[in-house]
Amino acid sequence: MNEWISALNPFNSMKILIWREWLEALAKGEMLAPLSSDTDPTSVCNFKCAHCNAERYRSNGRFTLSKEQLISLADLHGAWGIKSTCIAGGGEPTLNNNLDIFIRKLADNNVQSGIITNGSSMTYDQMEAITDCSRYAGFSVDTGNADTFIKIKGIKDKGMFDKVINNLSKLCDMREKKRSKVDIAFKYLVTPLNVNTICEAARLAKECGVQHFHLRPGCIDNIESEITNHKYNFNEYIRLGKNEILEAHLLEDDNFKVFAVQHKFGRTWERKINFNKCRAVSLLPTFGADGYCHLCFDLRGKKEFIMCKHEEIIEFWGSEKHREMIDAIDPQKCPRCTFGAYNEIIEKVFIEDCMCRNFP
Repeated sequence: MNEWISALNPFNSMKILIWREWLEALAKGEMLAPLSSDTDPTSVCNFKCAHCNAERYRSNGRFTLSKEQLISLADLHGAWGIKSTCIAGGGEPTLNNNLDIFIRKLADNNVQSGIITNGSSMTYDQMEAITDCSRYAGFSVDTGNADTFIKIKGIKDKGMFDKVINNLSKLCDMREKKRSKVDIAFKYLVTPLNVNTICEAARLAKECGVQHFHLRPGCIDNIESEITNHKYNFNEYIRLGKNEILEAHLLEDDNFKVFAVQHKFGRTWERKINFNKCRAVSLLPTFGADGYCHLCFDLRGKKEFIMCKHEEIIEFWGSEKHREMIDAIDPQKCPRCTFGAYNEIIEKVFIEDCMCRNFP
């Protein structure tokens, strides 16, 4: 599928097997404390991306966690033993002015952080906190030129593209100067609007100094309804996309790798649900900018899947109410499942033993 050269990489879903103890527990109907989480510092965003998966959540209100709330969350992670959190979510995280404080407080509690950003508003203090403390930073750029950028991002200012690329380059330079171990990625969601700029973007990413060029297709199930009302020739879209991916792979060297994630989708890049029950959702909570914990970041904003307030999560976790909410999830009615491969592994490996896991 031309996803990557080495399978030992951050984007391979098989890494979930490292969490064997948690997966075995889920297979038995048990629930352990989470190893990771998602955190939304704000629901405010300065872009209006055509492919935004949090539009419903953001339409519920403009929320931003305070400095005190972020510090409390960092301490909660440390006290509960959560090892990491992905800072991203329903808005642009760098628009929270206390983001750098949160990242450093997480590090003080031995909690790794990763951040997903549109790259438009990152400050020097935030860059320093990321290079000092974070495990990864992903810039969701999604194209290699300004014309396509403003179409995808729903903005009018073409100069914003150069600002994002400049911030990305600054972070890469800071990483080198500090000899930081943070992985920096240029992220790319492939749609008919940008399928022809993949290789162009990969060249730009390499020039900026990122280590990873990470792309995945948008589900064809959702493209017509969520991005435009136009009808597309999806066979041509996929053919062009895969050719662009092959060209992008030719740019790889020891310092620059292309990861074209396709295993989470069907052969024609459609939504793939190869499992019967959602279990992976109980691997991690989502701490929303509204002060509530959401059952699943793919379902963020749906009232029936709001669990409790941040400070109540330890008591709520594994409760009867928590289990009832998980049981109410119908995978066939969900949007593209970020953790679909994890659910498949739990069923096929730990319940059905399709890999003969007790044998070498």
